[in-house]
Amino acid sequence: MEVKDTKLEEYEEKYMAMDMKMVVKDSTGDGEFEPLAEGVYECEYIGTVERTNKDGNKYLGHKWEEVETGQWIFENSSYVVSEKSKLFDIFKACGVKIAVGEEVNLAQLVGKKCNLYLTIDGKYNRIKTRMPVKKGKGASSSPNSPDGIGAFLGVVSLI
Repeated sequence: MEVKDTKLEEYEEKYMAMDMKMVVKDSTGDGEFEPLAEGVYECEYIGTVERTNKDGNKYLGHKWEEVETGQWIFENSSYVVSEKSKLFDIFKACGVKIAVGEEVNLAQLVGKKCNLYLTIDGKYNRIKTRMPVKKGKGASSSPNSPDGIGAFLGVVSLI
């Protein structure tokens, strides 16, 4: 008679049956993390995780991937979705139109792209501003070109 370990089967079903695609990264470097240079980058929204701080308060952790390099950028937000919240700004920059009183789902953001203006804070990137990806006539060929940064920040490039 065969004895089945139901706990093991539940674990395998929950954790081992994930359809998860990954890209093997080059590990020939020295292992040190280098933040992206300050500038504007086109990034794709990868996903959200719920986190809890040391006081037991819950918040959201957002993960972005820079399109050209594949480097990840992380930011946190509260659960608040109001016109003045970071979460509302993320939806808006990703081109997801939402209105007051509407129910939204964070899954709507996955795979969406926007431009992120990144600064450097110590050894990490910080997101200063989010903006929809500029499309069509007049779009900058490179998000880090002077015209791309100027357009992103709403200033005129004198270069």
